[in-house]
Amino acid sequence: MAPRSITLAGMSIVVAVYVVALFPATASAATAYMVGDDDGWDTGVDYRAWVEGKEFVVGDTLEFVYSVSGDDAHTVVVMDEGDYNDCTSLNYLPTLSSGDDTVVLRQSGTWYFSSGVGDDCNDGLKLSVDVQ
Repeated sequence: MAPRSITLAGMSIVVAVYVVALFPATASAATAYMVGDDDGWDTGVDYRAWVEGKEFVVGDTLEFVYSVSGDDAHTVVVMDEGDYNDCTSLNYLPTLSSGDDTVVLRQSGTWYFSSGVGDDCNDGLKLSVDVQ
């Protein structure tokens, strides 16, 4: 009887390894990113450099932390590529304006963000992320 139980135990391990191998590596937990890290969402931050080395996947979140009052007030708008490149048509709805907004990256592709306040976009307050 002992040899049979060893065989069944060994077979169970092989089946378990096989089943785990069937799950894709992307089934890992989502990552929460604070845009700009300690600098937050503000002018004067190099968001191209901030994105470098990061691998965004569907389900990840972007947290935008920024000022909502005074000369440093900003917002967050999601836009298309053309408006992102030209810094035009910033009349998108809804505009996020709480000062601490989280966006869930729910689909793959390139996502474009900017601030809809004054010349923020032309001043570099914009971000694009490629989501896998």
